[in-house]
Amino acid sequence: EKLNTTRQIKESYPDLLQNVSVRSVSRYIQKGLDLPSRSAAKKPFLTACHTVNRVNFAKKYINWPLDKVHSILWSDVSTFTVSGTSFGRVCRPKTADRCDPKYTMVTHLDSVIVLGALSYNDNLEDCFDKCKADTF
Repeated sequence: EKLNTTRQIKESYPDLLQNVSVRSVSRYIQKGLDLPSRSAAKKPFLTACHTVNRVNFAKKYINWPLDKVHSILWSDVSTFTVSGTSFGRVCRPKTADRCDPKYTMVTHLDSVIVLGALSYNDNLEDCFDKCKADTF
């Protein structure tokens, strides 16, 4: 079942609702049709499956010696992508070359990959050296 916002309902019937505000449409739906709006329920960050997996992981490594735990390099990689654009359409005269850089746009989104790491030791460079990673 598809859910529509009040604005989408108003835009779906422009002839009928052209002089009616979005708030009036919302009020009529809520009171006149007795269909009160509700926010979607927030799902928990951890599901039951996540919790079980975390407990199993902890049980598996609970008896590791401290020197082995201290030698672990914890790391994570995330990609951050810029969404949206700050530029509009590019209009090109009919007589201009369509490949002229003045009339072309970049169509890919900018993104950056970030690596984060931490360890028990203060010196992460030793850990990166062992795995032949670049530091900067």
